[in-house]
Amino acid sequence: MSWLLIAIWAPLLWAFSNHIDKYLITRFGEGVGIKGLITFSSLFSIFIVIGTYLLDPNIFSIIPLHILLLIISGILYTVAILLYLFALSKDETSIVTPTFQLIPVLAFILGFIFLGELMTNKQMLGGLIVILGAVIISIDFSSFKFKKNIFLLMITSSLSYAIYQVLFKVGASENFYNSVFWQSVGIFISAIVLFSIKSYRQEFFTIFKKDALAICGFSALVELTTVAGNLLISKALMMAPVVAMVLMVEAFQPIFVFILGIIFTVFIPSFGKEDISKKVILQKVFAMSIIIFGSYFLYF
Repeated sequence: MSWLLIAIWAPLLWAFSNHIDKYLITRFGEGVGIKGLITFSSLFSIFIVIGTYLLDPNIFSIIPLHILLLIISGILYTVAILLYLFALSKDETSIVTPTFQLIPVLAFILGFIFLGELMTNKQMLGGLIVILGAVIISIDFSSFKFKKNIFLLMITSSLSYAIYQVLFKVGASENFYNSVFWQSVGIFISAIVLFSIKSYRQEFFTIFKKDALAICGFSALVELTTVAGNLLISKALMMAPVVAMVLMVEAFQPIFVFILGIIFTVFIPSFGKEDISKKVILQKVFAMSIIIFGSYFLYF
């Protein structure tokens, strides 16, 4: 199976996670769920650590430097998710997530500087077209107000995410499970740090007093879909020749976010709502066409 067929499932899983994240934050209130959610999320990584170890106990087959890089990549992943959750608490899912399309651009720059990776002019053109379509898909043409705080949160989140992916590419060995093991160790170290902070620890326990069953259920679902997407991307990163090419696939995430948003709006409005007016739908279809057009140059 090609790396593209593996990677394309990741943005769909993440889009589903995006809507669940927004639902949890909206339901339990800003400042009530974010710190608890990120603590729960990072603590959940212990199951990935255990699972990958059971699949391949030979975890020290990776050189020490690569182990360090993989651990740092896991920590940066946690930072990226924390910043994203704070941004998501301030605006709609379809407005926040498209900013992630800066990730492949940043990853390409980092890959060029540190890995000497190159893309053809055709691939760069395709990538730019894909990113353009991803941006257009969520622009509110009725208001061009620049949301500085959200932009700063998401640009920092995107940079952290890009560095995390590049470090994983550098540190990953030919053994996929060992690489994921050490990356998850980094995430779990982040969990320990977060849990040591009083406000995060208190919110982690307080959040379960509201509706423990719902919180655990939805949070676990978020983690399962997110981790599945991460594993698919990590596998694709090990197979693809260039980091940025894999991350370009993430430009499809806003499309999946919007499609799922329509489904939830029509069938489960209590879970989430999207603007499905004729004007907005035409805008989204136009943007999707641009993304598909750009993908042709990127992959063929």
